[in-house]
Amino acid sequence: MSEHGRGLRIQTRIITSALLLLLQLVFLFAAVYNLTARIAALYTLSSVIGTFTVIIIVNRRGNPSHKIMWIIFILVFPLFGVSLFLLWGGGRVLPHIKRRMERCEKHYMPYLRQQDGVQYTGRGFPPRQAGALSDKRIGISALYRYLGGVLFPH
Repeated sequence: MSEHGRGLRIQTRIITSALLLLLQLVFLFAAVYNLTARIAALYTLSSVIGTFTVIIIVNRRGNPSHKIMWIIFILVFPLFGVSLFLLWGGGRVLPHIKRRMERCEKHYMPYLRQQDGVQYTGRGFPPRQAGALSDKRIGISALYRYLGGVLFPH
């Protein structure tokens, strides 16, 4: 031991650090033990919520391939899949995007009418479907797909 007592202080730091590390490990193991005791209930709850969400998805209108994708994702990752479905799977359009699409629809609708003497060339919608774009049941999303095909052909 030195004259100033530094050797004892170093040993005290090591012992204190070791005890605090041991205490932290005890808390970690206790947290893991409590979590594993409750994980079965959490998994069951997430599976039930996932099942109800899948039933809602199956009964919705829409593209079957999108439905299958959401169903598989929710059944594989119930909690994460349901959370993502609630965020992005509802098919809601944000108000500012809807207004912009309505302006676009209003501007381009006169160009979508079938003109006399114009033949269908196989690009975009056939004439019978182009007339249906003015119907509000199809409306904005069909116009968006149509303009995407016309402006950016494959």
